[in-house]
Amino acid sequence: MFPEGKVVQKNDYQLEPLRWGVGKLIAAARDKSPFVVPFVHRGMEDVNPVGKYLWIPRVGHKVRVLFGPDMHFDDLFENYDRLCENNEGFEDPFPPSEELLHQQITETIRDKLESLQEELGKIQAQEPPVKKFLYGLIQVQEHH
Repeated sequence: MFPEGKVVQKNDYQLEPLRWGVGKLIAAARDKSPFVVPFVHRGMEDVNPVGKYLWIPRVGHKVRVLFGPDMHFDDLFENYDRLCENNEGFEDPFPPSEELLHQQITETIRDKLESLQEELGKIQAQEPPVKKFLYGLIQVQEHH
């Protein structure tokens, strides 16, 4: 699932705002103890640029993928339930909206994705020059 709600290919690797639907989906599955395995990737914009080569991947490009530890949301579910039971911190007599839970889940995922994106950037910066493999020939691309 792409929580940004669309395919985003920008070279600055900044996340677009995440859609709350991902939080809503996870909250709806709370009785099944849902978990998320977050991951970030770089390089797909070179392999399959949006709008350029429809369904024909370009060879010779390096794709990096970094997976984070699985995320569980039981603590957020428990906090939300406690808020609903006690109405802690709310002057309004009505319990907090489920949108609050969806927002908290989504923000937690965003924080993790940003952390992974930063970590992948550091890993990429330490890599030696990219070696491109094209039709069995090795071409070395120098970074300047």
